[in-house]
Amino acid sequence: MGLLSSPQNSLAAMAVGDQCVFKIRRSSNNQFYWTFHNVRGNTEPMAQSETYTSKQSCEHSIDQLKRFAANAAIDDLS
Repeated sequence: MGLLSSPQNSLAAMAVGDQCVFKIRRSSNNQFYWTFHNVRGNTEPMAQSETYTSKQSCEHSIDQLKRFAANAAIDDLS
């Protein structure tokens, strides 16, 4: 699974952090992944991660995304 949202939507939502949440979930094959939601919008996730074999790895990916996403370049391939 890869990220499902556009970088513009994710970054805008991350700017209002108290209105957004990462939810850690378990897949059908017992691996971990996160979804990113705007809690004041609809219930659909704005983004979803790949799966990880450990919860620690999943949490680490959230930490990395929160740390680096705000400064990420946008590579428009359209």
